[in-house]
Amino acid sequence: MPGGASPRASARRRSGAFDAVVGCHRLMAGPADPDRLHPAYAYEDGLHPDEAGWRPSPTCCDG
Repeated sequence: MPGGASPRASARRRSGAFDAVVGCHRLMAGPADPDRLHPAYAYEDGLHPDEAGWRPSPTCCDG
């Protein structure tokens, strides 16, 4: 859905069924376009993180 999360995802977040939502996308963002995955972290499809892309994920959580 353009401009944000899908209505389904938003409903899940408000349901109280989860403790938190973690957004690590800024850690994996590309320098030229922060809304796109950094090429060094991208799997072949360019949309999903590869193994290297998941390595910074633990650093985006406080807990």
